[in-house]
Amino acid sequence: MDLKALNQNLFGEVGSSEPLKVKKGDYLVHIFLEESRGLVADGAGETLDPLITFEVFEIRKYTPSKKGISSGAALHWGEHFFFEKKDLSVDEVESSKIKIEVRNHQMLLKDSLVGSFELDVTYIYYQPKHSLVHKWIALSNPNSYDFQAIRGHLKIGVSVLTEGDGDVDLTVHQEEDFKDSDLLLPPQISLKPYQIKLSLIKADSLPQLDIHGTIDAYCEINFAGNIVQSSVVVADRTRFSANWYEELYLPVLMPNVSSKFILRVLDKDPLKPENAGCIVFDFPKIIEGNYSRYNWYNLYGAPEGRTNSHAKLMNNIPHAASEWHGLILLKIEFYEADKPIIKCGKISEKGINDYIRDNFEPTEQYELRCQVLCGVALSDKFSEYSVEIAWGRSMGTVNETKSIKTVGRKADWYERLNKKILKAPACIDDLCDIFIYLKNSGDRVCFARINPLEFKDVLTKPKWIALTPDKAIDKINYVWEGGYILLRVYVGKYTGKEDDKVGRWHLPPLPTANKNTHPAKLLFNLYQCRDLQASDLEGQSDPYIEVYCNGESAISNVIYRTINPMWYCVLQIELKVTAENDETPILVYVRDKDNDTDDDLIGFCIFTLGEALKDSPFPQPPTWRDLTLGKVNGGKLLSSLNFYTSSLNVRVYDIEPECIEAIAEINCLGLRDLTPAVGWLPVNKAFIKFDLNSIQLPSQKMSIRNVETQPGESGSNPTINTVIRFKFMMPVDNIFSPSLTCVVYDYLFKGLSQPQIGLFTINLGNIFYKVTERRNKACITDMSKVIIDHSRLKTDEDYNREIHRYQTLSSLNPIKFSKEDIRKGIFVIYPDFSEKEKNKKKKEVNRPNDSYIKLGFNRHPDDKVMHYRYNVGVELESTEYIEKSPFETFEITKCIGRESESWIDSLFSSKNSDAELSPEVRIKHAGFFKGVLRVTSLDNFDKKEKKVKRLKKKRTINDNSILLDNDDEDFSDIRQLLLKKTQVVIRIYVISCTNLAQKDLKSQSDPYIKIKLAGNVINDRDNYQTDQPNPKYYKNFDIMATLPGASRLKIQLWDRDLMVKDEKIGETVIDIEDRYFSNKWRRILEKPIETRTLYHKSTKIPQGSIMMWLEIHAPSLLPNPLDITEKPPSDYEARLIIWQTDDVDSYDAEDTSDLYVKAFVNDSKPKETDTHYRCTNGNGQFNWRMKFDIQLPNEICTINLQIWDRDVLSQSDFIGDACLSFRELARGSFEMEKRMKMRGHDDRPFSFFRKSDPDKFWVDCSRTGEDGRRVKSGKIQITFELVPKEAALACPVGEGRDEPNIDPYLEDPKNRFQWSLNPFKLINQTCGPNFKFKVCCMVCCIICLYLAIMIGPSIIGAVIGTAARK
Repeated sequence: MDLKALNQNLFGEVGSSEPLKVKKGDYLVHIFLEESRGLVADGAGETLDPLITFEVFEIRKYTPSKKGISSGAALHWGEHFFFEKKDLSVDEVESSKIKIEVRNHQMLLKDSLVGSFELDVTYIYYQPKHSLVHKWIALSNPNSYDFQAIRGHLKIGVSVLTEGDGDVDLTVHQEEDFKDSDLLLPPQISLKPYQIKLSLIKADSLPQLDIHGTIDAYCEINFAGNIVQSSVVVADRTRFSANWYEELYLPVLMPNVSSKFILRVLDKDPLKPENAGCIVFDFPKIIEGNYSRYNWYNLYGAPEGRTNSHAKLMNNIPHAASEWHGLILLKIEFYEADKPIIKCGKISEKGINDYIRDNFEPTEQYELRCQVLCGVALSDKFSEYSVEIAWGRSMGTVNETKSIKTVGRKADWYERLNKKILKAPACIDDLCDIFIYLKNSGDRVCFARINPLEFKDVLTKPKWIALTPDKAIDKINYVWEGGYILLRVYVGKYTGKEDDKVGRWHLPPLPTANKNTHPAKLLFNLYQCRDLQASDLEGQSDPYIEVYCNGESAISNVIYRTINPMWYCVLQIELKVTAENDETPILVYVRDKDNDTDDDLIGFCIFTLGEALKDSPFPQPPTWRDLTLGKVNGGKLLSSLNFYTSSLNVRVYDIEPECIEAIAEINCLGLRDLTPAVGWLPVNKAFIKFDLNSIQLPSQKMSIRNVETQPGESGSNPTINTVIRFKFMMPVDNIFSPSLTCVVYDYLFKGLSQPQIGLFTINLGNIFYKVTERRNKACITDMSKVIIDHSRLKTDEDYNREIHRYQTLSSLNPIKFSKEDIRKGIFVIYPDFSEKEKNKKKKEVNRPNDSYIKLGFNRHPDDKVMHYRYNVGVELESTEYIEKSPFETFEITKCIGRESESWIDSLFSSKNSDAELSPEVRIKHAGFFKGVLRVTSLDNFDKKEKKVKRLKKKRTINDNSILLDNDDEDFSDIRQLLLKKTQVVIRIYVISCTNLAQKDLKSQSDPYIKIKLAGNVINDRDNYQTDQPNPKYYKNFDIMATLPGASRLKIQLWDRDLMVKDEKIGETVIDIEDRYFSNKWRRILEKPIETRTLYHKSTKIPQGSIMMWLEIHAPSLLPNPLDITEKPPSDYEARLIIWQTDDVDSYDAEDTSDLYVKAFVNDSKPKETDTHYRCTNGNGQFNWRMKFDIQLPNEICTINLQIWDRDVLSQSDFIGDACLSFRELARGSFEMEKRMKMRGHDDRPFSFFRKSDPDKFWVDCSRTGEDGRRVKSGKIQITFELVPKEAALACPVGEGRDEPNIDPYLEDPKNRFQWSLNPFKLINQTCGPNFKFKVCCMVCCIICLYLAIMIGPSIIGAVIGTAARK
C-alpha cells in the first residue's frame, strides 16, 4: 500500500468535503493504559525509570514512575485516566488532541523524553463505537538524533464519548498478548521517517499587539508532538511586515494519524506570548504536495486587545474569527529522509531575495463597491447603528455609513460607500474575506464574513446577509439578535478605466419608498405550538407569537396557562416590497406574557419570504419547525406562509382542520417518584387534573369541565387505578393532533392547600394513529443477530425435560414451547468435564464463547455451582427479550424559575462564556405518570367493545395469568389485573462495573453500591473498593416491593470519602412494573446478563456501566440465591530455574564476560543468579533456582529475564532481555489446583529449542541497538513451574542451590573459574578464545623477533663470508 492510499484509508479522500460527524456538547475522553514494552532509554543498553503522561483538553495527568526497567521488559500498568470537558463547540473538538509521552524520571534533573505519540480526538471519535481497544502504539523521540527509531510500544484503549453515546468497555478480555491486528498501524506498514520543511519568507499587514510598538512576531509549528519556532522579528511601522527568510524543519513518522497541521503567529511578550492567529493546513494535502510552492496565505484572528475565551477560540479556529490579521508567504515541502531533523535556520538558497521580489511582491489592484440599503431585526439593546465594510488593508477612507436611529428594529441607510482599492499579491490564490460590521458607538458589535468570489457580477442584486454577534466584543449576546443587512457588493480587478454607471454604482440606492413598489400582504398561518419552554413557576407559560418582517410585525393573542397553545388564526402584515426582496427574512418570536416584568423569549425561528405560497386562494400546507434559543430546544411551531403581491388578491380562508368525534380512555396506573410540591413537606395525596380545555379548537366556544382523579394513596408513589374517559374532536390529519395538558397537585391540610407538583402532556394523535414510540431505543428484532453457542446446548432428551421443567416451575399458565423456542431462551450453560485416565482429574471441555460470562466456581466437579450465563451486552429494554411495556410513561416536570445573576454575584464572577444561551428556565424533574391509553373514533368504540366481549368468552382472566396479546382486551382487563397488590422480592445480581467516572481529585473513585426502591435502601458502603474504576462484586441483593406500586428501582454507585460527603458516581433505573407485567420477560426462566449505562444528573455523558441481572420472585417461592462469587485468589510459588546462557556477546576487553541473570515475575522484586566470572564463550552456567510468591488469578502473568555483565568499578553492562507470558499456564494451574510446568512451543513469539529434558527450554534475548531495532544478544535456558502454596510448603526447595536442593537437584555449575598456580591455566580461564589467539600471535611474533635479533648477525656474517670466499 502506497503512502497516498494509506492516508486515504486513515483520513478518507484527500480534499473530501464531508465533515467529521462530531457534535457540540460535553465530551469525556477515557484512556486505559494497559502495558508497555521495549522502552528505550536515552543511551542504548541502559535501564530507565519510566513514567507516562497524558494531555487532553489542556489537562495533564501522569502515572507514578517505575524503577530500574530494562529496554525489553514488559510492564503492566492497568491504569485509567478520564478527561472531561463541558460545552465544547465542534471547532474545539476538531482542534483537540491526545498527547502521550513516556519520560525517564530523574530525581534531581529534568525528566528526559523517551518517546511520544499524538492522536486527534476526532480520529478516535470517527472510529467504530468512538473508541480504539487493545491497540499498540509506536513511540518516537522527536528530540533524538535518530528520530525514526522506535523507542517502545504502549498498549492502550481510548474512547471519546458525548451525549447519546453508549459506554465502551476498554478492558474487555483479550486472549492473546500481542497480535498484529492490535497494532494501530498494520505491521506490514513499516514506519518511515519523513521531513516537513516549511520555508517561511515574510508576513505583511500583521496586527498591532504592542501598545508602544508593532508586534514582536514569531511563528510556531506544533504537529504530532513536535514543536519548532522561528526567530522573533519586530514588524516595521509602515506595513507591519516581518521578514524571516527561515526554514523550519519538523520530523514526522509515516503513516501518521494527525490530520491538522497548524501554524501560529505569536507576539513575544515578557510574561506570556499573545496569539495573533493561526493558519490550518490539511496534513493529507501536505502529503499530496498541494502547498509545495510559495504562496500567500491569509491570517485571521480575534479583535485586537480582546482576551476572553471567545477571542481565544477565534485565534485558534480561523473560520470563527472576526478580523483579518494579514498575509504570510510560505511553502511546505514533504519528503522522505533517512535522518530527519528538527531545527530552524536561515534559507541558504542563493538568489532567494530576488526570486521573492520578482515573483511574489508584484501586486494587482482590486476594487470593492458596496451599497448599504437597510438592516432589519437589529438588536433593540442599542438605538443607533452604522455599517462598516473592511477588506484587508485596502486604500481609501473608512467605509462606514452614517449612524442612524432604528425604527421598529429597522435601519434605513441607503448609502453608497466609498470605493475601496485593495492591493493584493498578483500570485495569491485566495483573496481575503470581506468583513461587514454592525457598529454602535465605535464598537463592532456584530459581523459577517463573505467570500469576494461570490460577488463578481457587476449587475448583482441586493442580498441579505445574516450577522453574528461578536462574542469577543461581548456587547450583544444572543444569536437571534444579530440582525440582517441588505447589501449590494461587487468585487473585481481595478484598472482605473471601469465605468461605475454600469450597474448604477455611481448612485446611492433608492429607498423603498422611492421605488416602484406595490402594497403586498404577508399572511402567517399560525396553527399551534408544542412543548414550549415553561416560563412560569406553575410549569406553564402564557405564550403569544410575534411575526417580524422588514420592520413590520404582527402579534397574536395570548393563550394563558399552557405549553401547547392552539391559535388557528392568520396574522397579516402589510409590506412594501419589490421583486428583489424574495429572500427577505421573516422572524418568528414566541414570547411569554408577563404583567410585572418584560416578556420572556421562549422560542425563535426564521423563514424567508421566498418560502411563502404566492397568490394562492388556499393556505399553504403547514409544517412543523423547531424553535430554538441558541443551543436550547424551545419546542415546535406548526405554521405556513402565504404571500399576496397585491392587497386586492388577498383571499380569506379558514385554517381550522377537519375533525371527527373521538373518545379517549386513560387507565391511570399511578404516579411514581414524585418530588414534594413544598420542599419541607413530603408528598401527601397526589392527584391529577386533566385540562380538557387544552385540546379544544378555538372555534369550540363551550367551556368544558376539567376531569381529575381523587386523592387516594399517600406518599410519592401512589397507585390510582382510575379510568378517565372523555370525548373530543380529533383532527383527521395527524399533523394537527392536540396535546392534553395534565397537572399533578398535592392535597395538603385536608384540601385547604393544593400546591402544584408538576405537569405532563399527552399527544393524543400519536395514540390515535398508532405511532407511539413506546421505547425510544433501537430494539433487536431478529433473533439470528443474537449470538448463542448452539454447540453447548443440550440434546433432544434434555429439551423435553426442560419443557417439562418449564411447565412445572413457571408460575405462568402452561404454554407449549417448541424445541427452537427453548433453544432461543436458554441463557445458562453448565460446564462439561472430561476425566483423564492418568490422574483421574476432571478437566473442563467445550467452553462457550465470549458471549457467556463465567459465574461461581465448583468445589467439586459435580456440585453444579459454576455456570455460564449469556450476556446480551446492552440494557434488556433494548432487546426483544422484553416486549413493549403495557404502560405509557410520561415525565412530570416543574418550572422553578429563571436563573438570574444578582449584582453581588456579578462582582465576583466572570460572565458566562456561553453567551449564546438565553437565561434558561430551570426545569426540574418531578416524577412520572404511568398508565394505559386508548384513543378511538366514536364510531369504532362500540365495535371494539363488542370485540372484547367476544374474546372474554374464550378466555378466563385470573390473578396468576399473563397479560394477553390483544391490545383492546389488555386495556379492558388490565385494571382487573392491577386491582390486587402483590408482594414480590426483587433479587439483583451485580457482577461488575466498568469505566466508573473519577470523583476524587488525584485518584480513582472508591466505589460501593447503593440500591433504592420504594423508600427501602440497601447501602453496601462497608464493602467499598479503593481506587478502582472497574470493581468486581459478584454479589446479590434482595429488596421487597409491592406491585403495582413504587416500581423505579435505582441501582447507584457512590464514591466513598473520608473527610467530605460521599459523592454519587452514577445510577441506572429499572422499572419493575414494566418487567413484571411483560409477557416475554416472565416466560424467560433463567434471566440473561445485561450491561446498563450509569448516568448522573449533572451531565449527559455516561459515567460508567454495570453488569447485572434481575429476578422477581414471590416471597413464598423465593429460591436460594445463586453462588456467583469468584474463586478466591490462591497463593502460588513460581519456581524459575536458570540453567545456562549461550551465544552471549562478550563485553570485556579480554573477550570474556562476568555474566549473571536477573529475573522477576509480575511486579515482584527482581532476583539475581550468582556470577559466572570470566565466561569465555557466552555459555554461562548457573543452575540457579529462584522463587517468587504470587497470587492467581492475576492480570499480568509475565516473566522478565535480563542478562548482565557485572563490573566492580563501574555500572554493570546490560546485555539483553526477554519477556514471556504464562497466562495460559496460570489459568490451567488455578482452575485444576495443581502444579504445572511451562513447555516451550515453536509458535510462540520467542524461539524455543527443545532439549532432551522437555521441562527445559531456551528463550531468545535481544537488546535495542543504536538504530532502535532489536538485535539478538544470546539466549537463556530455563525451567518455569507454578506450585500451589500448600504443595510448596509440603515439598519445599531452596533458593539458588541451597538446601533442600531437590525437585530437581541442582548440581554445581561446570566450567566456572578455578584458582590455580598454573599461569597457563589462569590465562586459559581468564581469556576468551579470540583474546587467547591474539596473545598467541603476539608471543610468536616476539619469539620470531628475538630469534632474528640473536641469530641474525651470525647468519648475515656467514652469508658474507661465503660470498667473499667465492
